Parts: sequence; structure tokens; C-alpha cells
Amino acid sequence: MKILIGVCGIGLGHSTRQWEIAQKLIQRGHQVRICTFGKGIEFFQRTTLAWEEVWVPFIVYKKGKLHLPSLFSKNYRTFIKGLFQNLKIYQKLKQDDFYPDICISDYEPITARFAYKLNKPLVLVDQQSKFWRFSFQNIGNFTCVEEKKRLRLFFPKYDYRFITSFYKLPNIEDNDTEIIPTIIRSDIKKTPKYTKHPQIHLVVYLSEYGGTSIKQTSDEWKEELASIPNVFFTIFDAAVKAPRKNGNLEIRPFDRTDFAESLKVADGVITTAGHTLLSECLYLGLPIYVIPLGTFDQHYCANFIQDNQLGISSYTITKKECLDFIARLDHWKSNIKNCDNILTSSDSVQMIVDFLEDHYEKTGDKCG
Repeated sequence: MKILIGVCGIGLGHSTRQWEIAQKLIQRGHQVRICTFGKGIEFFQRTTLAWEEVWVPFIVYKKGKLHLPSLFSKNYRTFIKGLFQNLKIYQKLKQDDFYPDICISDYEPITARFAYKLNKPLVLVDQQSKFWRFSFQNIGNFTCVEEKKRLRLFFPKYDYRFITSFYKLPNIEDNDTEIIPTIIRSDIKKTPKYTKHPQIHLVVYLSEYGGTSIKQTSDEWKEELASIPNVFFTIFDAAVKAPRKNGNLEIRPFDRTDFAESLKVADGVITTAGHTLLSECLYLGLPIYVIPLGTFDQHYCANFIQDNQLGISSYTITKKECLDFIARLDHWKSNIKNCDNILTSSDSVQMIVDFLEDHYEKTGDKCG
């Protein structure tokens, strides 16, 4: 079976999720190709998987609706080139005789267009789809309506939808939709290789959205952490080329293996509210000091952490809040262990791969 997987390149969570699915498919003897952009390129170029860079236009959400004129105004410099870039990928798939039997999209719209063009089944695997299926109350100025509209625009039709989540959602009776626990990458599940630090040890990772991160500058929040006695911080920064130490701060380049191993021996995490990383922290039983970026999803995840007392949520990193967070580490850990609202982990990758193989077996002749 040939599988084309489209991976959203905003953050790394989509990439790590699809890496696990791709690896399982390859182990079962299937062929896989990746279409991605942004951070996805940085991720997949370090792997042995075949990948292509797709062009995905930026569309502004304005006054309660997607502002379609921005499709041209915000992308005029890359619009023609981008269209030809995607056309070349489509032609390359045909030249290589890689006619996918099934297409998967993890919030990446171009692969969905390839599926429609080739008349192939489309399976969606993402966390955003919960906003399409359910209604959520606004959080301040943030609303799930934007996600609903983007999902309807990007994926007007599909054959099946897997909604991944680390928190429980209402039951769905639709025949084409299934809620599954978040996919936890295999290196997180393995026995730790690093030795636990003698002091309290917190891992720090702050991602970006739309080119912006948290409100504080890097120097400001590092100064706050540096002033905290008897606590060691490992800070992962993609812009750093070589590790360095400064008192109780150790700053390392971002490496997914090093990051995973550090998480497994940490006492807690300070991070932005990316769905995948929060899922991994909860899987490991790690309390979270979470700083949401400017999306509804990040604010919803941050509220879940705070409302269920699995850590704290804030817009800044301060010495006072960090000390309060550290003082209650055992409390947060106990709550994580006993929280009924967390969607417990299962082998979601196996569930997805079994579905794909079963779907192909039933429709293979029709799909060509």
C-alpha cells in the first residue's frame, strides 16, 4: 500500500505524530511519502523518509470570518511560485508512479487537494478536528470559530477522521469520526538513559506561533530563572548551536532525542501550550508551568492544565510563580496520576494503521 502523508509545519507536534505512524506503516511493508512545510522540513530532512515541501498560503481570520482577499494580499510574492511548486509535486508523484492508495492529512491542506484530484480516500489525523465537531466557549478574545472555518475550507470532505486528544471529549456517534488518545512517540516510552539530577530539575521549551513567542524577552525570563536557588533548569533553544552553562541554567540546542531523555528525568516542565508536548508531559507524570501562545487551542490546553490542577498557567515566567509551582510539585504529580479527565494512553498508532489496512482491503480495487 502507498500512503501519502501531509504534515502541518506549524510547530513539531504534527511531525512527531506522523513520524510514529509512518514508521509503523513501513514496518508493515507499506510505502510512505511526506508532504510538509515550515518546521516539518527541519524535522523530516533529518530522517530517511522521502518528503516534499508544499506551499501552503496564509489566510487571515478577520471579524469573525476567513478573509479570502488575504489569500492574495498576504501571499502575492509567493502565490504563482507556490502554485507551480505544488503542481510540480503532483506531477512528480505521477512520474514516480506513486499513486497513493490512501492519503493522510495532519492539518495540511495540500495533500487533501491531491486526494481529491486523484480520487483517493482521505483520512484526517489531528487534534484540531475537535473544534469542528464540538462547540467551545470563547476564552477571552480567542474563539474556536476560526478553527471551524479553516477546517471546513481545508477539508470539505474526507473518508474518516481521527481526533487525537489528551483530555476526554463527549462521545461521538458519527460513523466517520473517532476520538483516540494522543500519539506518544516511542522514545518517550523507552527507559531513561540519563541520570536524574540531584537538584530539582525543570526542562524549559518555548515554541513560537506565527514567528512570535511569549511576551517576555529571552533575557528577561532567563534572569527570573537564574535567581531561583537550588533549582536546575535545562533550556532547549533551536537557535543555539552548542550547549553552554550559566549558573543554574544549561542551554542546549534542540535535539529530539536529547529533549526526550531530559523530559524523562525531569521534575517538571515550563513550556508553551502545544498539544503534543503537553500530552507527553502528562504521560510522564510531569507537572506543567504553561504559557499559552495566541491561539484558541493553546488557551484551551492551558486552561485544562490549570482547571484540573496539573500545574499552573500564566503569560509570563516569574521567580514568584516558579517558586509557587515548585513548592507544589508533589501536589501536581498526584493530581496527574488521579485525574479522571485525562484520556488514558493506548496504542493509537496501531489503531490507525489497522484501520488503514482494513480500509484498503475493503476498497483497494475501487481505489486502484
